[in-house]
Amino acid sequence: MSKGTITRRELLAGGMTLGAASLLAACVGTTQGGSGGGGGGASSGLVTLQNSIQDADPKAALEALVKAYPGGDVTLNSVATEQFRAQLTNYLRSGDSPEVLSWYAGSVARSYAEEGLLLDVSSLWEGDGPCAGFSDALRSLSSDASGNQIFVPTSYYWWSVFYKKSAFEKWGVEPPTSWDEFHALCENLSGQGIVPLTNGLSSTPWMASGWFDYLDLRINGAQYHRELLAGEHAFNDPEVVAVMEEYKRLIPYFDKNAASYTAQDAATPVAQDTSAMYLVGAFVSGYFPEDQRDDLDFFSVPVINDSVPTAEEAPPTGSSRPRGATTTRARSTC
Repeated sequence: MSKGTITRRELLAGGMTLGAASLLAACVGTTQGGSGGGGGGASSGLVTLQNSIQDADPKAALEALVKAYPGGDVTLNSVATEQFRAQLTNYLRSGDSPEVLSWYAGSVARSYAEEGLLLDVSSLWEGDGPCAGFSDALRSLSSDASGNQIFVPTSYYWWSVFYKKSAFEKWGVEPPTSWDEFHALCENLSGQGIVPLTNGLSSTPWMASGWFDYLDLRINGAQYHRELLAGEHAFNDPEVVAVMEEYKRLIPYFDKNAASYTAQDAATPVAQDTSAMYLVGAFVSGYFPEDQRDDLDFFSVPVINDSVPTAEEAPPTGSSRPRGATTTRARSTC
């Protein structure tokens, strides 16, 4: 990894305690029911913290937090990521949902808030609250359409094109600095019998959206991309058609087995020097053998449209309060 970079493990392990503890403190309160945005101080509450954290270091950090938490009885329920993803809507719509549920900010949380499935936690963002010092960008990503905060960020991680430095040196290639150079690099690697790009689309088909997101960011810009995800543009708009046309140009460069790989499996051909590059989140470092992690490096998807300011994918993760948690669990106040 390049000097000064931070892995997803480090980000999660270092950032988990603030957000998780904040919501636990807000949820473990008096034995009276309620649906406001406050939080009590009594230690009689029973709270379930539902999450999908599987990486060893951040999971251990969260387990230690829960074990040491003095505010009440907390049950940590860690579910496999794809199982969690499939069941997330059910969790939120249940009349007996977990008191605290961890997932993503931005359009994901906002869409559930629009359905009335998340509680207002704005009090944590006010005054000397634990989120009061967060940036305006994080506040915006943690807010619903009315400007109320419905999310507590705990961490973020970035997406980039990851590769092995030793492999690039062996193949006599360098990271590209322009979109034309990126295509030339893919052609060069293909000519050497190396698959330029890998991806994992079997049980994790959402990985295909990584390239869509970046191509849209590079062609149409961050503002258009946010508006598209918010439903303000149609996916058959000319701007999106241009993105898909550019995506089509990349298809020949992908590993033919991508549809049979999971997100984790797709790192294997890069580790084995049969594939060269993987557009993925920084969590990918955990998919590589430990003795290869220092060999990993990354570069940003190059500029395509010079008139569009560059922007990067850095999804915030964190926690929310499902509204269903208050319908049958009068012991919680949040």
